[in-house]
Amino acid sequence: MPAAGSSAELTFEDSLLPALADVLPSWQHQKPQASHKSVTTDPQQLQDADAQTTDRVDTAVQATAGTHSTAVKAKTDAVALAEFLQRVVPTVLAELSANLEDAAGRSARAATRKSRNQEAPECLFNLGAFSDGSTAAANARVNKHQLQVTSVSWSKTGQTLAASYVRYDVEGWHSVPGALATWNLARLGINTQGTPDRLIQVDNSLMCCAFHPAEPALLAGDTYNGELVIWDLKKPDADA
Repeated sequence: MPAAGSSAELTFEDSLLPALADVLPSWQHQKPQASHKSVTTDPQQLQDADAQTTDRVDTAVQATAGTHSTAVKAKTDAVALAEFLQRVVPTVLAELSANLEDAAGRSARAATRKSRNQEAPECLFNLGAFSDGSTAAANARVNKHQLQVTSVSWSKTGQTLAASYVRYDVEGWHSVPGALATWNLARLGINTQGTPDRLIQVDNSLMCCAFHPAEPALLAGDTYNGELVIWDLKKPDADA
């Protein structure tokens, strides 16, 4: 380029620059050198091994009963038991005897205390339907057929007692008469003989009797031949 203030003319010339294709980068001027290397290991050895048994043995163990040792032990126990019993039996018998004597003594003492604390039962009434016939009035109530009491029954009020009579020593079918007797215990203070208020003769042996549970005047009984009889004691004749 001309210096400033110079009047020289500028000239331009055409010139060709080398092609860009001919310009190579600097890294292509030197080609890299490649080297190949390999590393190998020693050959690996593989081996398959199998193990198998061919023979098998089964073994079993069983204990047998020790009869000898058991018998010896049982004999030893029996001997020891016999010795033990010989030692303790006298003591046990003595204790049992003492307990029996003590129990007997306690029972006797209890009976003595009971007899002292309780009075003897008092007989309030001695009742009899029949008499010995010593008087004319009593002769009508003689027990000609030897009848005995079979049952008794209380009335609902608790004042009247009834008894049935039969003969026991007759076997088989019979027609021995029976009897029914009643006593009013509220009036026995006056009638001290114990004779019944009613003595009713029955054609056949009277096996039992019973008052009505609600009507104290009704009394039922059954005879030996199977009849059922009901009396009304409110009637004077007390007909069945």
